[in-house]
Amino acid sequence: YTVFWGRFFYRWTLGGRWPPRVHPTGFHSSKEEKLGQVLAAPRLRSYNHAMGDRPKLPRNVWIAGGVSLLNDISSEMIYPLLPLFITGVLKASRSSLGLIEGVAEATASRLKVYAGTLSDRFRTRKLPMFIGYGLSLAARPLIATAGSWSAVLVARFVDRAGKGIRTAPRDAVLA
Repeated sequence: YTVFWGRFFYRWTLGGRWPPRVHPTGFHSSKEEKLGQVLAAPRLRSYNHAMGDRPKLPRNVWIAGGVSLLNDISSEMIYPLLPLFITGVLKASRSSLGLIEGVAEATASRLKVYAGTLSDRFRTRKLPMFIGYGLSLAARPLIATAGSWSAVLVARFVDRAGKGIRTAPRDAVLA
């Protein structure tokens, strides 16, 4: 059944025969040759370059990418469990959970704009990135040791403030 539809599709789209003959150019008909040239044209340049011909990425890009990867991994380990921790362990209401997440995301969104403007104005990228990653690093243990939902709110605020401060300068370094 699959072979039938494969043959039908091959004949219908490319007008070739089944099984296809191998042509010295790698194409089976003039339709295929035109289609192959159209599909392969954008890729020819990238396949013809050897790895040694490509410019190497700067050291700052590798470091920023690695730190960002490790930070994202640690975030993804903690934040899926945060609603269960707040509502189950701390016995807080769902509305307090919504308040925590709303304040956290609003903080990150607001600070991205201001941090990007300041980063462009002072032409420094490393210091805001360092401060942002440092704040996030300091806030993660505070979440684990929180005894009430208000302590989690403060820790999430600090963490998202760090995200807002570091995002625009990091994107500028990686761009």
